[in-house]
Amino acid sequence: MNAIELQKRLKEFVYRIIPLCETIQGKQNSKIIEDQLLLYAF
Repeated sequence: MNAIELQKRLKEFVYRIIPLCETIQGKQNSKIIEDQLLLYAF
């Protein structure tokens, strides 16, 4: 895997994670999970 492929995979991952984080909002535990997912996605 080269740098361009890795960058493409990371973008695809981020585009999947953001909607997931939007669906789990509302609970304290979900906020912790959301923060961790977004932290590691970027």
